[in-house]
Amino acid sequence: MERLIDPAIADLQTEYANAKRQGAIWRAHWILLAGYAACAKLLTFAGMKRLADSAKGDERVFGQAGLVFSAATIVVTLLLAVPEVSRFSHGAHASPGALTWYVIPSVLPLSVPIGLAFAIACGLNGQRLTRRLVTALFVVALLCAIGMFMNMELVVPDSNQAFREAVMGRPLGRGDHELRMSELTDRIAPRPDQIRRRSMTYHSRWSVSAAPLSVACLGVALLPWLRGRRWRAVLTAIGISVSYYTWLMVAEEAAIWTMQPVILIAWSPNIAFTVLALGLASISPPPVAVAD
Repeated sequence: MERLIDPAIADLQTEYANAKRQGAIWRAHWILLAGYAACAKLLTFAGMKRLADSAKGDERVFGQAGLVFSAATIVVTLLLAVPEVSRFSHGAHASPGALTWYVIPSVLPLSVPIGLAFAIACGLNGQRLTRRLVTALFVVALLCAIGMFMNMELVVPDSNQAFREAVMGRPLGRGDHELRMSELTDRIAPRPDQIRRRSMTYHSRWSVSAAPLSVACLGVALLPWLRGRRWRAVLTAIGISVSYYTWLMVAEEAAIWTMQPVILIAWSPNIAFTVLALGLASISPPPVAVAD
């Protein structure tokens, strides 16, 4: 891993810093996106090899789940991105298509866990959960989590900034959501009145990046309860998605208006999903009264 990832990140940091120092902001953005894609490709190849070793004999099942994941992620991404673009497209100094590309990285951390929920509930519904299948599934969830963290750290800050500047048509100072983790940490201490809000932004990036793992835990724990019924699978995937999204919104407000530890609030959706998954795994689903 060190021979693959470390040189790619070092080259990315050097080229990105040189472009910014020369004032070539758009070239710097392009270098960042290209470097992110290169790192993601390396991680994907490594993960897919591990996945292929784990999922031999279950290719059809994973093919079906992969199609559901791709379709659900694309649909949810567009459903989240298009309204945001529509709000700012009037009077913006960029086309709606360009604004959409800037918004997509920031909605992927939400749409990917939702896509994974649908892939598990609908794509794996009725399948026998072997150890090999579950292992391969969690390898996929881990890859998604790594990819979302890289996205949140390397792409989202610059894509958010590009979106704001494209809307306003002029250079703007970076806000909290346009900063990388280290930059955000440096801003927390000097402003005591903003500590909780900025701490929530910081810890939420870690929590949202790890969402695919907690969603996978809950999805796998719920599979035996679905009994192969499609309507249960769809409702379960929708329920997981709505619950997680709503909990995130409530957590944002709770971090500001309560005195509970910010890190606990930020991680509360993941903790709740994992605890619920463990509880479901410890009990047996009810017997089937009527066959499908």
